[in-house]
Amino acid sequence: LDGFVEQVTDTDERLIRTAIRCFFVEPSQISNFLSKIESVEHVGSCLPRCQVDYHTHAGEISWSRHFGSDLRDSKGGIGPDSQEVFREFKNEAWQAGIQAEIPIHKLVWEDYVSQSNRDNAIHIPSPFLCEQLRLRNHHGEWDLFDQTGRLATLYRVLASERDTVTGRLAYLRFDLFSSYLKLRDLVPVWISWGERSFRSRSLLSFMDEIRDLPSRYCKSFTLEDICRAG
Repeated sequence: LDGFVEQVTDTDERLIRTAIRCFFVEPSQISNFLSKIESVEHVGSCLPRCQVDYHTHAGEISWSRHFGSDLRDSKGGIGPDSQEVFREFKNEAWQAGIQAEIPIHKLVWEDYVSQSNRDNAIHIPSPFLCEQLRLRNHHGEWDLFDQTGRLATLYRVLASERDTVTGRLAYLRFDLFSSYLKLRDLVPVWISWGERSFRSRSLLSFMDEIRDLPSRYCKSFTLEDICRAG
């Protein structure tokens, strides 16, 4: 459903970032959606962010009204996270995008609230998707389970020695993924993009070198030196 990976090496300062996001789109909008992907210059900047929950406990997923509160009505009913994709500001006006459902939801637990909970920015299926598939939390884990007790979702953080590979990946079991799309009559579209750049420490080192240029290459002259040179 969602992923981000950053790779660096020990031998130089280059880095590579790769991101992938999934959207659920109405069949009638697929052609327009794919055309937009090809036409925009920076696809990542045209994608809406998923909804975010602050301080929702794992045990509150997915029965509590605190889970996805911004997507609920006054009676606590939950709706899909439907937003405009590719909404751009062009020609001094906002250009309408294409409506799509975001199947991922972000859970944030800030450090200052609890020193015992160090998890931050967990990505799981959206509250509406969890409700439709009747996914539940077991034993306070971030991975969710279906009604039969089978594992339904996976959230994994990537790490390696010396932090040369970092990232995160969020999955939904394929049979549940397919049944939800059939239930909603939607088509999945994955958008992936990336960039090549330099690590921040390399850029800071470069800026320090720039600042050192005058002292290294520009000699100070006294009035006597100038007079002697004519």
